[in-house]
Order: sequence, then structure tokens, then C-alpha cells
Amino acid sequence: MSQSRRRSRAKSCPLILLWMHNIQLIKYALHVTC
Repeated sequence: MSQSRRRSRAKSCPLILLWMHNIQLIKYALHVTC
């Protein structure tokens, strides 16, 4: 069980980073378009 937990945590970390990066890109795109 501990292994699966570790695996899921490792997967979620980069996903959150990508999500934050996407938000920045969207904000930038909105700023450029508006």
C-alpha cells in the first residue's frame, strides 16, 4: 500500500506544476487578447 501511495504522490506533484504553468499561460493569453 505504501508503494502505491508514493507512486500517486509522485504523479500528482508534476501534474500540479503543469496545472500552475497552464494557469500562467492562460492568464498571459487573456492579457494579450484583452
